[in-house]
Amino acid sequence: MNKFRITAVLALTACFFYGCNRNSTERRLKELQKIKTNLDFEHVVESDIHSLDVKMKIGNITVKKGEIFTVKAAFTDKQLKPEVTESNGKLFIKQQDKVNKLMEDKNVRCDLEIICPFGNSSGKNFSAMDLESCIGNISVDGISSDNVTVLCETGNLKVTDSSINEAGLKVMLGNLSVEGGRYNNINASSGTGNLKYSNTDFNTLESKVELGNTRLIVLEPLSDYTMDLSVSQGRITVQGEKQQSPYKTFVSGNKKISASCATGNITIN
Repeated sequence: MNKFRITAVLALTACFFYGCNRNSTERRLKELQKIKTNLDFEHVVESDIHSLDVKMKIGNITVKKGEIFTVKAAFTDKQLKPEVTESNGKLFIKQQDKVNKLMEDKNVRCDLEIICPFGNSSGKNFSAMDLESCIGNISVDGISSDNVTVLCETGNLKVTDSSINEAGLKVMLGNLSVEGGRYNNINASSGTGNLKYSNTDFNTLESKVELGNTRLIVLEPLSDYTMDLSVSQGRITVQGEKQQSPYKTFVSGNKKISASCATGNITIN
């Protein structure tokens, strides 16, 4: 078997497992959304908070702008109830370790919603946000923060219309999307899943995916950016034109797009 055939077989095998993993993940997440919650919890934040730290084993996390700083949760089992602690300007939210025994239970669900007055037009912002979820989707909408770190192990991550200086976004199994907003630096990666950046204003973007496609729609002219694009198995398309891998351009200034795919396509418009 020659090198071309070996490469083709490896690519087809990777795509097969990619499809299986994605379909399995999507089915699990859809099943979770159908489960009805019967317990709820609400906590009004009263202290001066500048930092947010959230660690969830099972549950969807939503952080969005609102007038009253509130933490809400709806869940199916009392063991899923998150613990909320305010200390020294930091808000900690986490589930207890005993939640681990529910990880394989397909009939549990927890939805965590954090409503905070730290939005683009509020004049307030977090100094840091750290969000983690083992199973569940994560959504950040209209939030302003200096630094944001997100780890979504199994689920989809979506950041919308936010203002973030340093954004570190990682999905292990699921899709990642950034829509609108203003960012200085974005460092994003996915093990298995698609990455999409739509109408997003940024200075530098470092994007990496092992198994999946990357699509980027930029607001400013591409001629303003130094670009470094590469794929091992897949295609690179820039403004409708197919390019060879690696594809590199250079311009003066600090604006840069760096994107790589092990198996998948990169499309930039």
